[in-house]
Amino acid sequence: MNHRRLGPQLWCGLLVAALLMMAGCHAGSSTGDKDDKDANPGAIALAQEFAPYKEISVQDTAIVKPYKVAPDLSNVINAERFDFSDNARESLIKNGFVVLPAMGHEFFMTYEINRYDNVPNFITTDAVVHNYHLFYSHLLQNVEQQALIPELKKLNASLLQRAETDYKDLKGSDWENAARRNLAFFAVGSKLLNPDTRIPAAVKTEAEQEISFIKKHDSTKLSPVMAMGTKPDLIEGLKEDYTQYIPRGHYAKTDDLKEYFQSMMWYGRITFRLKDADETRSAILMTLALHNGIGAREWEKIYTTTDFMVGKSDDIGYHQYIELLEQAYGKNLTPKKIAEDSQSFDKFRQLAKDLQPPVINSIPIFDATIQPDRDKEVLGFRFMGQRYTLDADIFQHLIYREVTENPAGERRMLPSGLDV
Repeated sequence: MNHRRLGPQLWCGLLVAALLMMAGCHAGSSTGDKDDKDANPGAIALAQEFAPYKEISVQDTAIVKPYKVAPDLSNVINAERFDFSDNARESLIKNGFVVLPAMGHEFFMTYEINRYDNVPNFITTDAVVHNYHLFYSHLLQNVEQQALIPELKKLNASLLQRAETDYKDLKGSDWENAARRNLAFFAVGSKLLNPDTRIPAAVKTEAEQEISFIKKHDSTKLSPVMAMGTKPDLIEGLKEDYTQYIPRGHYAKTDDLKEYFQSMMWYGRITFRLKDADETRSAILMTLALHNGIGAREWEKIYTTTDFMVGKSDDIGYHQYIELLEQAYGKNLTPKKIAEDSQSFDKFRQLAKDLQPPVINSIPIFDATIQPDRDKEVLGFRFMGQRYTLDADIFQHLIYREVTENPAGERRMLPSGLDV
Protein backbone atom coordinates (compact mmCIF):
# COMPACT_ATOMS: atom_id res chain seq x y z
CA MET A 1 0.00 0.00 0.00
CA ASN A 2 2.79 2.44 0.87
CA HIS A 3 4.55 1.70 -2.39
CA ARG A 4 1.43 2.40 -4.41
CA ARG A 5 0.88 5.76 -2.73
CA LEU A 6 4.47 6.84 -3.20
CA GLY A 7 4.19 7.31 -6.96
CA PRO A 8 1.73 10.27 -7.13
CA GLN A 9 3.32 11.97 -4.11
CA LEU A 10 6.79 11.68 -5.54
CA TRP A 11 5.60 12.93 -8.93
CA CYS A 12 3.91 15.99 -7.43
CA GLY A 13 6.95 16.74 -5.30
CA LEU A 14 9.31 16.52 -8.25
CA LEU A 15 7.04 18.70 -10.36
CA VAL A 16 6.83 21.36 -7.65
CA ALA A 17 10.62 21.32 -7.30
CA ALA A 18 11.04 21.61 -11.05
CA LEU A 19 8.64 24.54 -11.26
CA LEU A 20 10.50 26.46 -8.58
CA MET A 21 13.91 25.63 -10.01
CA MET A 22 12.83 27.08 -13.35
CA ALA A 23 11.40 30.16 -11.63
CA GLY A 24 14.58 30.51 -9.61
CA CYS A 25 16.71 30.35 -12.73
CA HIS A 26 14.87 33.28 -14.25
CA ALA A 27 15.01 35.30 -11.06
CA GLY A 28 18.73 34.65 -10.81
CA SER A 29 19.41 35.56 -14.41
CA SER A 30 19.72 39.19 -13.36
CA THR A 31 22.96 38.41 -11.53
CA GLY A 32 24.75 36.52 -14.27
CA ASP A 33 26.73 39.22 -16.10
CA LYS A 34 29.59 40.37 -13.88
CA ASP A 35 30.90 42.77 -16.52
CA ASP A 36 27.73 44.88 -16.63
CA LYS A 37 28.47 47.78 -14.30
CA ASP A 38 24.89 49.06 -14.48
CA ALA A 39 23.37 45.70 -13.57
CA ASN A 40 21.54 45.57 -10.29
CA PRO A 41 22.39 42.23 -8.66
CA GLY A 42 19.00 42.01 -7.02
CA ALA A 43 16.82 43.25 -9.86
CA ILE A 44 14.12 41.07 -11.35
CA ALA A 45 14.76 39.81 -14.87
CA LEU A 46 11.76 39.46 -17.15
CA ALA A 47 11.58 35.75 -17.86
CA GLN A 48 11.60 34.95 -21.56
CA GLU A 49 10.11 31.48 -21.06
CA PHE A 50 9.14 29.83 -17.81
CA ALA A 51 8.68 26.39 -19.35
CA PRO A 52 8.22 25.07 -22.89
CA TYR A 53 4.70 24.68 -24.18
CA LYS A 54 3.87 23.36 -27.61
CA GLU A 55 0.32 23.33 -28.84
CA ILE A 56 -0.51 20.10 -30.67
CA SER A 57 -3.03 20.30 -33.46
CA VAL A 58 -5.50 17.39 -33.41
CA GLN A 59 -7.71 16.54 -36.36
CA ASP A 60 -9.91 13.47 -36.12
CA THR A 61 -12.57 12.16 -38.45
CA ALA A 62 -15.60 10.38 -37.04
CA ILE A 63 -15.67 6.73 -38.12
CA VAL A 64 -18.99 5.62 -36.65
CA LYS A 65 -21.23 4.62 -39.55
CA PRO A 66 -24.80 5.99 -39.63
CA TYR A 67 -27.26 3.68 -37.92
CA LYS A 68 -30.91 3.38 -36.97
CA VAL A 69 -32.37 1.72 -33.90
CA ALA A 70 -34.81 -1.03 -34.76
CA PRO A 71 -38.37 -0.46 -33.46
CA ASP A 72 -38.13 -3.65 -31.38
CA LEU A 73 -34.56 -2.79 -30.20
CA SER A 74 -33.33 -6.02 -31.77
CA ASN A 75 -30.08 -4.41 -32.91
CA VAL A 76 -29.31 -2.92 -29.46
CA ILE A 77 -27.11 -5.69 -28.10
CA ASN A 78 -27.61 -4.99 -24.38
CA ALA A 79 -31.15 -3.62 -24.43
CA GLU A 80 -32.33 -6.39 -22.09
CA ARG A 81 -30.19 -4.94 -19.29
CA PHE A 82 -32.37 -1.85 -19.02
CA ASP A 83 -35.95 -1.20 -18.05
CA PHE A 84 -37.12 1.46 -20.49
CA SER A 85 -40.24 3.49 -19.96
CA ASP A 86 -42.39 4.03 -23.03
CA ASN A 87 -41.04 7.57 -23.40
CA ALA A 88 -37.43 6.43 -23.04
CA ARG A 89 -37.91 3.64 -25.59
CA GLU A 90 -39.49 6.09 -28.02
CA SER A 91 -36.62 8.55 -27.61
CA LEU A 92 -34.02 5.82 -28.14
CA ILE A 93 -35.70 4.66 -31.36
CA LYS A 94 -36.20 8.20 -32.64
CA ASN A 95 -32.83 9.79 -31.71
CA GLY A 96 -30.47 6.83 -31.51
CA PHE A 97 -29.75 7.58 -27.83
CA VAL A 98 -31.54 8.31 -24.60
CA VAL A 99 -30.40 10.01 -21.38
CA LEU A 100 -31.62 8.52 -18.10
CA PRO A 101 -30.93 9.30 -14.43
CA ALA A 102 -28.11 7.25 -12.91
CA MET A 103 -26.91 6.38 -9.41
CA GLY A 104 -23.50 8.01 -9.73
CA HIS A 105 -22.86 11.63 -8.79
CA GLU A 106 -19.54 11.67 -10.65
CA PHE A 107 -18.58 10.51 -14.13
CA PHE A 108 -16.11 7.93 -12.92
CA MET A 109 -18.72 6.08 -10.85
CA THR A 110 -20.81 5.34 -13.94
CA TYR A 111 -17.73 4.47 -16.01
CA GLU A 112 -16.50 2.03 -13.37
CA ILE A 113 -19.86 0.28 -13.02
CA ASN A 114 -20.06 -0.06 -16.80
CA ARG A 115 -16.54 -1.48 -16.95
CA TYR A 116 -17.43 -4.29 -14.55
CA ASP A 117 -20.71 -4.95 -16.38
CA ASN A 118 -19.05 -4.97 -19.83
CA VAL A 119 -21.18 -2.02 -20.92
CA PRO A 120 -19.40 0.34 -23.34
CA ASN A 121 -18.91 3.91 -22.09
CA PHE A 122 -19.87 6.93 -24.13
CA ILE A 123 -17.37 9.52 -22.90
CA THR A 124 -18.37 13.09 -23.71
CA THR A 125 -16.01 16.05 -24.02
CA ASP A 126 -17.35 17.68 -20.85
CA ALA A 127 -16.19 14.66 -18.86
CA VAL A 128 -12.67 15.03 -20.26
CA VAL A 129 -12.60 18.75 -19.49
CA HIS A 130 -13.92 18.10 -15.98
CA ASN A 131 -11.17 15.59 -15.26
CA TYR A 132 -8.56 17.96 -16.64
CA HIS A 133 -9.86 20.65 -14.29
CA LEU A 134 -9.71 18.27 -11.30
CA PHE A 135 -6.12 17.32 -12.08
CA TYR A 136 -5.11 20.93 -12.67
CA SER A 137 -6.72 22.07 -9.41
CA HIS A 138 -4.94 19.31 -7.48
CA LEU A 139 -1.60 20.19 -9.09
CA LEU A 140 -2.05 23.92 -8.40
CA GLN A 141 -2.97 23.20 -4.79
CA ASN A 142 0.19 21.15 -4.30
CA VAL A 143 2.37 23.85 -5.84
CA GLU A 144 0.79 26.51 -3.64
CA GLN A 145 1.03 24.54 -0.40
CA GLN A 146 4.51 23.13 -0.90
CA ALA A 147 6.18 26.06 -2.65
CA LEU A 148 4.32 29.33 -3.04
CA ILE A 149 3.10 29.77 0.54
CA PRO A 150 6.67 29.55 1.95
CA GLU A 151 7.88 31.96 -0.75
CA LEU A 152 5.09 34.42 0.02
CA LYS A 153 5.95 34.37 3.73
CA LYS A 154 9.56 35.30 2.92
CA LEU A 155 8.40 37.98 0.49
CA ASN A 156 6.08 39.51 3.09
CA ALA A 157 8.77 39.62 5.75
CA SER A 158 11.30 41.29 3.42
CA LEU A 159 8.97 43.97 2.09
CA LEU A 160 7.39 44.73 5.47
CA GLN A 161 10.87 45.37 6.85
CA ARG A 162 11.78 47.52 3.83
CA ALA A 163 8.54 49.50 4.19
CA GLU A 164 9.44 50.29 7.81
CA THR A 165 12.85 51.54 6.70
CA ASP A 166 11.36 53.70 3.93
CA TYR A 167 8.85 55.20 6.36
CA LYS A 168 11.61 56.21 8.78
CA ASP A 169 13.87 57.55 6.01
CA LEU A 170 11.17 59.58 4.27
CA LYS A 171 9.58 61.21 7.31
CA GLY A 172 9.14 64.92 6.80
CA SER A 173 9.13 64.65 2.99
CA ASP A 174 6.28 64.68 0.47
CA TRP A 175 6.70 60.91 0.29
CA GLU A 176 6.07 60.21 4.00
CA ASN A 177 2.40 59.30 3.62
CA ALA A 178 3.11 57.06 0.61
CA ALA A 179 5.73 55.20 2.64
CA ARG A 180 3.31 54.88 5.56
CA ARG A 181 0.64 53.49 3.22
CA ASN A 182 3.10 50.85 2.01
CA LEU A 183 3.85 49.90 5.60
CA ALA A 184 0.13 49.30 6.14
CA PHE A 185 -0.21 47.54 2.78
CA PHE A 186 2.45 44.95 3.55
CA ALA A 187 1.33 44.64 7.16
CA VAL A 188 -2.14 43.62 5.93
CA GLY A 189 -0.74 41.14 3.39
CA SER A 190 1.59 39.66 6.02
CA LYS A 191 -1.08 39.41 8.71
CA LEU A 192 -3.52 37.71 6.36
CA LEU A 193 -0.98 34.97 5.60
CA ASN A 194 0.53 34.73 9.08
CA PRO A 195 -1.82 35.72 11.94
CA ASP A 196 1.18 36.00 14.29
CA THR A 197 2.57 38.96 12.33
CA ARG A 198 3.10 42.10 14.43
CA ILE A 199 1.46 45.16 12.89
CA PRO A 200 3.63 48.30 13.31
CA ALA A 201 2.09 50.85 15.70
CA ALA A 202 2.22 53.62 13.06
CA VAL A 203 -0.39 51.84 10.91
CA LYS A 204 -2.17 49.64 13.44
CA THR A 205 -5.58 51.36 13.23
CA GLU A 206 -5.88 51.34 9.42
CA ALA A 207 -4.39 47.87 8.95
CA GLU A 208 -6.66 46.26 11.54
CA GLN A 209 -9.74 47.94 10.06
CA GLU A 210 -8.74 46.71 6.60
CA ILE A 211 -8.28 43.16 7.87
CA SER A 212 -11.66 43.35 9.60
CA PHE A 213 -13.35 44.27 6.29
CA ILE A 214 -11.54 41.41 4.53
CA LYS A 215 -12.53 38.86 7.16
CA LYS A 216 -16.18 39.95 7.05
CA HIS A 217 -16.08 40.02 3.21
CA ASP A 218 -19.66 41.20 2.95
CA SER A 219 -19.78 44.45 0.97
CA THR A 220 -18.00 47.22 -0.95
CA LYS A 221 -16.38 49.97 1.14
CA LEU A 222 -13.68 52.63 0.97
CA SER A 223 -10.31 51.01 1.67
CA PRO A 224 -8.89 52.36 4.96
CA VAL A 225 -5.31 51.71 3.86
CA MET A 226 -5.71 53.45 0.51
CA ALA A 227 -7.46 56.41 2.18
CA MET A 228 -4.54 57.06 4.53
CA GLY A 229 -3.58 60.72 4.70
CA THR A 230 -6.80 61.90 3.04
CA LYS A 231 -10.35 62.73 4.02
CA PRO A 232 -12.77 59.88 3.18
CA ASP A 233 -14.23 60.61 -0.25
CA LEU A 234 -16.85 58.24 -1.59
CA ILE A 235 -16.30 59.35 -5.19
CA GLU A 236 -12.53 59.84 -5.42
CA GLY A 237 -11.44 57.30 -2.80
CA LEU A 238 -10.52 53.74 -3.80
CA LYS A 239 -13.44 51.43 -3.16
CA GLU A 240 -12.85 47.73 -2.63
CA ASP A 241 -15.27 44.84 -3.17
CA TYR A 242 -14.57 42.79 -0.05
CA THR A 243 -16.84 39.95 -1.17
CA GLN A 244 -13.96 38.92 -3.45
CA TYR A 245 -12.04 37.70 -0.38
CA ILE A 246 -14.36 34.75 0.26
CA PRO A 247 -12.13 31.64 -0.17
CA ARG A 248 -13.51 29.36 -2.86
CA GLY A 249 -12.62 26.17 -4.70
CA HIS A 250 -9.67 24.32 -3.21
CA TYR A 251 -8.75 27.45 -1.26
CA ALA A 252 -11.59 26.68 1.16
CA LYS A 253 -10.10 23.31 2.17
CA THR A 254 -7.50 24.31 4.76
CA ASP A 255 -6.60 27.32 6.90
CA ASP A 256 -3.24 27.83 5.19
CA LEU A 257 -4.89 27.90 1.76
CA LYS A 258 -7.56 30.34 3.00
CA GLU A 259 -4.83 32.63 4.36
CA TYR A 260 -2.80 32.35 1.16
CA PHE A 261 -5.89 33.12 -0.94
CA GLN A 262 -6.72 36.29 1.00
CA SER A 263 -3.13 37.53 1.06
CA MET A 264 -2.72 37.03 -2.70
CA MET A 265 -6.15 38.53 -3.36
CA TRP A 266 -5.07 41.64 -1.42
CA TYR A 267 -1.88 41.95 -3.47
CA GLY A 268 -3.77 41.26 -6.69
CA ARG A 269 -6.76 43.59 -6.29
CA ILE A 270 -5.55 46.79 -4.65
CA THR A 271 -4.69 49.37 -7.32
CA PHE A 272 -2.37 52.31 -6.77
CA ARG A 273 -4.05 54.62 -9.24
CA LEU A 274 -2.01 56.80 -11.54
CA LYS A 275 -4.50 59.65 -11.24
CA ASP A 276 -3.61 59.95 -7.55
CA ALA A 277 -0.09 61.32 -7.02
CA ASP A 278 0.31 59.89 -3.52
CA GLU A 279 -0.83 56.41 -4.52
CA THR A 280 1.64 56.57 -7.41
CA ARG A 281 4.43 57.41 -4.97
CA SER A 282 3.54 54.24 -3.04
CA ALA A 283 3.73 52.21 -6.25
CA ILE A 284 7.14 53.68 -7.11
CA LEU A 285 8.54 52.79 -3.69
CA MET A 286 7.34 49.18 -4.12
CA THR A 287 8.84 48.98 -7.58
CA LEU A 288 12.12 50.39 -6.32
CA ALA A 289 12.25 47.89 -3.44
CA LEU A 290 11.92 44.97 -5.82
CA HIS A 291 14.42 46.50 -8.23
CA ASN A 292 16.94 46.82 -5.41
CA GLY A 293 16.57 43.15 -4.57
CA ILE A 294 14.19 43.32 -1.61
CA GLY A 295 12.04 40.20 -1.98
CA ALA A 296 12.89 40.11 -5.69
CA ARG A 297 13.61 36.38 -5.98
CA GLU A 298 10.49 35.41 -4.04
CA TRP A 299 8.31 37.79 -6.07
CA GLU A 300 9.67 36.41 -9.34
CA LYS A 301 9.17 32.79 -8.27
CA ILE A 302 5.55 33.44 -7.35
CA TYR A 303 4.85 35.63 -10.38
CA THR A 304 6.36 33.37 -13.05
CA THR A 305 4.85 30.21 -11.57
CA THR A 306 1.33 31.66 -11.49
CA ASP A 307 1.93 33.22 -14.91
CA PHE A 308 2.65 29.78 -16.37
CA MET A 309 -0.12 27.93 -14.53
CA VAL A 310 -2.91 30.53 -14.50
CA GLY A 311 -2.07 33.15 -17.11
CA LYS A 312 -0.41 36.50 -17.62
CA SER A 313 -1.27 39.46 -15.44
CA ASP A 314 -3.86 41.79 -16.90
CA ASP A 315 -2.56 44.68 -14.79
CA ILE A 316 0.29 47.18 -14.88
CA GLY A 317 3.02 46.05 -12.50
CA TYR A 318 6.70 45.96 -11.71
CA HIS A 319 8.03 45.33 -15.22
CA GLN A 320 6.19 48.29 -16.75
CA TYR A 321 6.96 50.71 -13.91
CA ILE A 322 10.68 49.99 -13.58
CA GLU A 323 11.17 50.70 -17.28
CA LEU A 324 9.44 54.07 -16.97
CA LEU A 325 11.27 54.88 -13.74
CA GLU A 326 14.62 54.50 -15.45
CA GLN A 327 13.42 56.62 -18.36
CA ALA A 328 12.28 59.38 -16.01
CA TYR A 329 14.95 59.24 -13.28
CA GLY A 330 17.87 57.32 -14.74
CA LYS A 331 19.64 54.43 -12.98
CA ASN A 332 21.10 53.83 -9.51
CA LEU A 333 17.85 54.87 -7.86
CA THR A 334 17.24 55.21 -4.12
CA PRO A 335 14.10 56.31 -2.26
CA LYS A 336 15.72 59.55 -1.11
CA LYS A 337 16.92 60.45 -4.64
CA ILE A 338 13.44 59.88 -6.04
CA ALA A 339 11.76 61.85 -3.25
CA GLU A 340 13.99 64.87 -3.94
CA ASP A 341 13.28 64.98 -7.71
CA SER A 342 9.75 66.27 -8.26
CA GLN A 343 10.40 67.08 -11.91
CA SER A 344 11.25 63.46 -12.75
CA PHE A 345 8.19 62.33 -10.79
CA ASP A 346 5.99 64.48 -13.02
CA LYS A 347 7.75 63.04 -16.07
CA PHE A 348 7.11 59.50 -14.82
CA ARG A 349 3.40 60.13 -14.39
CA GLN A 350 3.21 61.60 -17.88
CA LEU A 351 4.96 58.58 -19.39
CA ALA A 352 2.71 56.18 -17.46
CA LYS A 353 -0.41 57.70 -18.98
CA ASP A 354 0.45 55.89 -22.23
CA LEU A 355 0.33 52.45 -20.55
CA GLN A 356 -2.60 50.22 -21.46
CA PRO A 357 -5.30 49.88 -18.77
CA PRO A 358 -6.44 46.38 -17.81
CA VAL A 359 -8.76 44.63 -20.24
CA ILE A 360 -10.91 43.46 -17.31
CA ASN A 361 -11.97 46.08 -14.79
CA SER A 362 -12.38 44.79 -11.23
CA ILE A 363 -12.43 48.15 -9.42
CA PRO A 364 -15.85 49.38 -8.21
CA ILE A 365 -16.48 52.76 -9.83
CA PHE A 366 -19.53 54.97 -10.30
CA ASP A 367 -21.59 55.12 -13.46
CA ALA A 368 -20.77 57.24 -16.49
CA THR A 369 -22.67 60.27 -15.22
CA ILE A 370 -20.19 60.59 -12.31
CA GLN A 371 -17.00 58.95 -13.60
CA PRO A 372 -17.29 58.96 -17.41
CA ASP A 373 -13.66 57.96 -18.16
CA ARG A 374 -13.38 54.40 -16.90
CA ASP A 375 -9.81 53.91 -18.12
CA LYS A 376 -8.62 56.94 -16.17
CA GLU A 377 -10.27 55.63 -13.00
CA VAL A 378 -8.73 52.15 -13.17
CA LEU A 379 -5.28 52.87 -14.65
CA GLY A 380 -2.63 52.09 -12.06
CA PHE A 381 -0.16 49.69 -10.47
CA ARG A 382 -0.86 46.36 -8.80
CA PHE A 383 1.80 44.59 -6.77
CA MET A 384 0.84 41.09 -7.97
CA GLY A 385 -1.72 41.74 -10.69
CA GLN A 386 -4.73 39.55 -11.32
CA ARG A 387 -4.68 37.25 -14.31
CA TYR A 388 -6.55 37.67 -17.55
CA THR A 389 -9.37 35.16 -17.94
CA LEU A 390 -11.46 34.77 -21.07
CA ASP A 391 -14.77 34.28 -19.23
CA ALA A 392 -14.35 37.53 -17.25
CA ASP A 393 -13.52 39.37 -20.47
CA ILE A 394 -16.63 38.04 -22.20
CA PHE A 395 -18.97 38.61 -19.26
CA GLN A 396 -17.73 42.18 -18.81
CA HIS A 397 -19.13 42.98 -22.26
CA LEU A 398 -22.53 41.61 -21.29
CA ILE A 399 -23.21 43.95 -18.37
CA TYR A 400 -23.44 47.69 -17.68
CA ARG A 401 -21.59 49.86 -18.90
CA GLU A 402 -21.13 47.84 -22.09
CA VAL A 403 -24.87 47.05 -22.04
CA THR A 404 -26.92 50.22 -21.66
CA GLU A 405 -30.04 50.69 -19.58
CA ASN A 406 -33.30 49.15 -20.77
CA PRO A 407 -36.39 51.35 -21.42
CA ALA A 408 -37.36 51.02 -17.75
CA GLY A 409 -34.00 52.47 -16.66
CA GLU A 410 -32.78 49.15 -15.27
CA ARG A 411 -29.13 48.15 -15.51
CA ARG A 412 -27.74 44.68 -16.04
CA MET A 413 -25.12 44.53 -13.28
CA LEU A 414 -24.45 40.78 -13.28
CA PRO A 415 -24.10 38.24 -16.11
CA SER A 416 -26.19 35.10 -16.32
CA GLY A 417 -25.24 31.48 -16.79
CA LEU A 418 -27.56 31.51 -19.79
CA ASP A 419 -25.16 33.94 -21.50
CA VAL A 420 -22.81 31.01 -22.14
